[in-house]
Amino acid sequence: MATPDGGIPRRNPTPNEAQHLARILEVVPGGIVQLDADGAILRANGQAQRFLGLSWESLSQRYMADFEGASFHEDGTPCAVEDYPAGRCLATGRPAGPVTIGVRQPNGEVRWAIFSALPFPSPDGARMGAVVTFVDITDRRHAELRARAHDRLLDTVRMVHFRDDPAATVAVFHEPLASLIELTKSRSGFVASVDPDDDAREELRLHALIDDAAARSGSSHPPVPVDAVSHAVLASGAPEVVESPGALGGPFRGDRPQRVAVLPLATAGKVVGVVGLADAPLPYEAEALSELEPLLAACADLVVALDERRARRALEAQLAQAERLASVGTLAAGMAHEINNPLAYLLLNLAAFTRHTEALSGSLGSLRDQLRAQLGAGEADALLAATEIADAEGRLARIAQHGRDAAEGGERVQRIVRDLMTFSRVSEEQRTLVDVNAATLAALKMAHHEIKYRARLVREVGDLEPVLGNDGRLSQVFLNLLLNAARAIEEGQPDANEIRVRTSMVGDEVVVEVTDTGRGIAPEHKDRLFEPFFSTRAPGSGSGLGLTVCHNVVRAHGGRIEVESALGVGSRFVVRLPKARTRIEPEAARRPSAAPTRERRPRILLVDDEPMVLRVLAQLLSRSYEVERADGLVAATTLLAQGGPLDVILCDMMMLDGTGVDVHAWTRANRPELLPRMIFMTGGTFTPKARAFLADVAAHHLVKPFSLRELDELISKLLG
Repeated sequence: MATPDGGIPRRNPTPNEAQHLARILEVVPGGIVQLDADGAILRANGQAQRFLGLSWESLSQRYMADFEGASFHEDGTPCAVEDYPAGRCLATGRPAGPVTIGVRQPNGEVRWAIFSALPFPSPDGARMGAVVTFVDITDRRHAELRARAHDRLLDTVRMVHFRDDPAATVAVFHEPLASLIELTKSRSGFVASVDPDDDAREELRLHALIDDAAARSGSSHPPVPVDAVSHAVLASGAPEVVESPGALGGPFRGDRPQRVAVLPLATAGKVVGVVGLADAPLPYEAEALSELEPLLAACADLVVALDERRARRALEAQLAQAERLASVGTLAAGMAHEINNPLAYLLLNLAAFTRHTEALSGSLGSLRDQLRAQLGAGEADALLAATEIADAEGRLARIAQHGRDAAEGGERVQRIVRDLMTFSRVSEEQRTLVDVNAATLAALKMAHHEIKYRARLVREVGDLEPVLGNDGRLSQVFLNLLLNAARAIEEGQPDANEIRVRTSMVGDEVVVEVTDTGRGIAPEHKDRLFEPFFSTRAPGSGSGLGLTVCHNVVRAHGGRIEVESALGVGSRFVVRLPKARTRIEPEAARRPSAAPTRERRPRILLVDDEPMVLRVLAQLLSRSYEVERADGLVAATTLLAQGGPLDVILCDMMMLDGTGVDVHAWTRANRPELLPRMIFMTGGTFTPKARAFLADVAAHHLVKPFSLRELDELISKLLG
């Protein structure tokens, strides 16, 4: 049977020998194919037939060149016949290989093998053919591919955790998805996650989508509805394999795949997303899908890493916004303090001016009446006309009106400064009973300039219970809502548009509605309104944080925001806040009673390092009180140490050589009987220490600029 050199027999074997040889060829570990000199297939064992996906009846009619369009190099490029080991062997008459080549079967499955070829005589003996041997490495290659993909994905997870580089993670899911498609021999697939805050799980966020050899990164994909198969996986946490599922929506985009497999992405027992695969040539098998678990686990870790980074960036944005608001508040408080001191003596001087003109007008009226009584009406009027005194009362009335107009302008500045002070408290966490009507009014004043060129403003004020909260933060909410309403309306036709602010009580809730007739909000945008950085305005025209801040502040106050909108009609934002348990004391109940008559003039000590404030207050109060003046802490303690009688101490909180807290401490130690009759004046800058002091000692205080009436009433209350 064997040749002297031990080669393959060169004569035709007997039938028994042929059967024995055929059995040997069937059990050898690998494929064997015999080719003639023209590349025609003469023989192929069973493993070769299974590897190529062809029966012997079909294979026996083929040539080596017939596989050229269905074979690939390891890098995916087509493999030409001359690159086949068999092609080289037939061309040179020498052994060739080994070479790794992928072959696509008629059903579309790609299998990989290491091929070698040896020269072998053709049956006619005249020309040299070849014997091709190969080892199927498809399973080994898939295992290596899974390991490499898993390692790369873990590197990506680490990169996402430790690098804040959005550009570097735009397509991080594409490579693992491509690996999953190759491993399962699918034609298309996707990776998607669910929003951690979407309890209903009605939408998927696409991270990668591959179909028809085209890949698209997840950065440009809008959220898509959850398809029926993915919905079942999200609910059960188990893989779903469906044959002929029909038309599927969502990430399948209405296609009718032959078969689909949707696999859960889960971490710590929670499903965070899904991987969808479609149109593998053969049914998806549970055992093969289970081998993908390490890769799916790494994908789930990547989803969590991206969500954590997104949450971290949102938190950082909120912190940055809070810092900006705190900076604005600090700036507003500093400006208010610098404005309030000069504004205080301006308004107090205008009050003194008005008093003096009214007194002078009264004196002129008395003079005229006395002259008429002594000289007669005609002679008295002639005398007054000759001295131009006749028109003096009219001129004084006009001068007094100018003073009142100036005082009204100063009071308007005062209101603006106090509104600024409201917003300077945005960064403070102290909560008090808040009058929501006052908070909305402060916001309206701040937004007035933005609104007046765009819409008519309608305000409906209800009788509200107070809420427990931070008035600065709530005013910021209402300001943001008003600015959004205004910017939804184009400038130029204010009479044709309306912004309506309505406050009311609904059960135990304080309700604030802001309605506009602007452009409205698209339905697909409504669910994203409160996301950080999401904005429907043009790039650069907004930070996308305004509504996020509103949402967070309202939630921190135990409330909620509701949105209704229709394109071309307008929007309605409703803020609902729980009422506080304690009512604010009505203003009438807090108004002091009139000061009783005293036998001696009360004595007041004025302490302030602003000379003009000190001078004008002394002038105004000296009509009713005996006034002592001190221009700072040292002067005040010197006067107090003298032990003379004092009825009221009116002291500024911030001075160059000390503070009102220092004056209070000295008084508590040396003249404690005066503590209940101390009044503190402040330019509006409440440091935490100063605010805590005023709250702890329940001290009376006035915020500059205050009116003479406010001061008189408070002094009368203390003296009463």
